[in-house]
Amino acid sequence: MTVPPSAAPSLAGVANFRDFGGLPTADGGMVRRGVLWRSGHLAQVEMPDLTVLTGLGIGHVADLRRPEERERLPTPPALRDAWTTLSHDHPTDTKEPPHLAVLLAPDASEATISARMLTGYRGYPYDPALSEVYRAYLDALAEGDPEAGVLVHCHAGKDRTGFLVALTHRLLGVSTDALMADYLRTNAESRIEERLPAILETFRKDHGVTPPVDAMRKVMQVEPAYLQASMAAIMAEDGTVERYLERHLGVDPRRADRIRRRLLQPRPL
Repeated sequence: MTVPPSAAPSLAGVANFRDFGGLPTADGGMVRRGVLWRSGHLAQVEMPDLTVLTGLGIGHVADLRRPEERERLPTPPALRDAWTTLSHDHPTDTKEPPHLAVLLAPDASEATISARMLTGYRGYPYDPALSEVYRAYLDALAEGDPEAGVLVHCHAGKDRTGFLVALTHRLLGVSTDALMADYLRTNAESRIEERLPAILETFRKDHGVTPPVDAMRKVMQVEPAYLQASMAAIMAEDGTVERYLERHLGVDPRRADRIRRRLLQPRPL
């Protein structure tokens, strides 16, 4: 499945920033461009980035990070003042994002990283803290200004963000193949090889150890099995994504139709 290239502008201080519209739907439609955005955290935006971001007409931002992560890498006030932030206040015992926290385990290896990533993805659909943000985000899609944009981000913009973006695509009728292809674009859009040295150095400064390059590369990537684990958890618990959305996130058929009418358009001939 070929996914249309992102129409997003390039941002120097934000990883994995892109438009997740433009995908075709099974009924011949297409997800609108210019209203659905995703990225990594925004704490390192540069001045030109601020101009771009505030010019996109974003009304709501779903920040999926934990309170400790937001405290460590805060979004600049100029951006916080530009939109409504949707977040949760459930505390945890670490400031590290989940994908980096696995590197602190004494038995960290590529195999244990994969195992822990799978465990994390299985939990994403039913995590109470994340579900609080999912629900607020879906409310914004259903009830917000239809012309205002929405941005989803976590720390790296790949795991928690990847799940919520894929869930949005499923709600909008994007095929499994197309949404998976879009999910996997993170491995290119994140510029992993280019950023590895700086990420390793930051980790060393913060923790006094430098993980093996292969281990850090592993945690920076996404794999099909990860997203499949989230969807399998939904199937096991609720049977369908539609039932999951209604039972846990308040998206009944009427609300789902409202979101689709806002975010879908006819596919160009």
